[in-house]
Amino acid sequence: MTERHRFLAATTATVVATRGNVWALWADVNGWTSWNTGIKASRLHGNFKQGSTFDLTLQGGLTAVGTIVAVSQGEGFTDETPTPFGVVRNDHRMAVFGDLVIVTHRVAADIDTAVAAEFGTGIWPGMQTGLYDSLAELVDLAGD
Repeated sequence: MTERHRFLAATTATVVATRGNVWALWADVNGWTSWNTGIKASRLHGNFKQGSTFDLTLQGGLTAVGTIVAVSQGEGFTDETPTPFGVVRNDHRMAVFGDLVIVTHRVAADIDTAVAAEFGTGIWPGMQTGLYDSLAELVDLAGD
């Protein structure tokens, strides 16, 4: 078994919006480029449900196939993408508080120890920035 190092990041934003507005942006995998500028292209195979796969092309040219590993309709989902350096899991959650929607994105990257230092200095900082930027764009689009 390959030894792995875990990198974690999370961000939360609150927006005046409906749960449906946020969910529509999440469930439209083919439209993820509208709120995640780190993605050059994305394409869902089938319906937005547990077990469905999607193709990702990142701005840097890396291509990967991700899997939706959990879906809680109208509340959140988790996806997992194997990469050449390890596995990246994204968890997307929302909660409603009055007319506000509290949206949280978390990323866990389990990276092969042999490349963890390189990942930590060369890739992870951009992923962290992208996490914050993509959530800001998502809530901007979802806002009423």
